[in-house]
Amino acid sequence: MSEVVNGTTASSVVEADPCTMDRILKNALEHFSRFGYAGASVREITQASQVTKPTLYYYFKNKEELYSKLSQTCFESLLSNIQTALSIQGSTKDRLFNLMREYARLSTEKMCELRFVHLMISSAERNAPDVGIHRYVDSVGDYVRKAIQEGVAKNEVNAVDVESITFATLALAHFHISGLLIGYQPKANMETIKGSIALLLKQ
Repeated sequence: MSEVVNGTTASSVVEADPCTMDRILKNALEHFSRFGYAGASVREITQASQVTKPTLYYYFKNKEELYSKLSQTCFESLLSNIQTALSIQGSTKDRLFNLMREYARLSTEKMCELRFVHLMISSAERNAPDVGIHRYVDSVGDYVRKAIQEGVAKNEVNAVDVESITFATLALAHFHISGLLIGYQPKANMETIKGSIALLLKQ
């Protein structure tokens, strides 16, 4: 007997295939990161993945579940990279600059992930599922704040400036990521960012 999922018959799907699911996730990420939740089409995702709608619904109950799964995967991946970038040995200035360099690396090596999450932050969609983007932003802020607080312990940062430096660093990172994703990279951009961090830290 065929199983009906979201109005379609999934009898052709016999068992889960990790390669098929990965292909769906990869193409869904490409579409969601470009067009957002509302603009991404399940039909176009299935066509790009070379699967039928019943096959997609075998792996994911609906578009919302697919979007949510991708969101959590990207959050975990990017937060791991951010935490690692801020954990290097060095001064507070070195650690914050390394975060900016990491974003530059991610813009090429994990471009769709970065673009997907940045789109969620920059252009909140009213009808998109609540995937915890605020918790993601708070987690990034916590990692940055921790690095700055450790700078206080080393007498590199004034304790009263922790929150303002955290906020300014996050704002700088947001602007930096926006530039990376649209291909705006002036020749001296990284040096300018390094100078901006030094200015924030009053060094």
